[in-house]
Amino acid sequence: MDNFRNTSKDFYDDLGKGKVEAKDFERYIYGKSSNHQRGLDDRDLLEAKEKKDMLEIQREVMAYKPK
Repeated sequence: MDNFRNTSKDFYDDLGKGKVEAKDFERYIYGKSSNHQRGLDDRDLLEAKEKKDMLEIQREVMAYKPK
């Protein structure tokens, strides 16, 4: 048991410090929702859009050839 991280204690510590919000409890304890049965929420969709935008920017930078 000592090898496992105490995610609930970590969550409440971070909650007290203002690093997380109460609505992020399940995400913090169980991980990203795509890995579990609870489905996608607005935050998952926003993170996917941000990742897609970052990949597009990276492709544009890599494809850039100065004249």
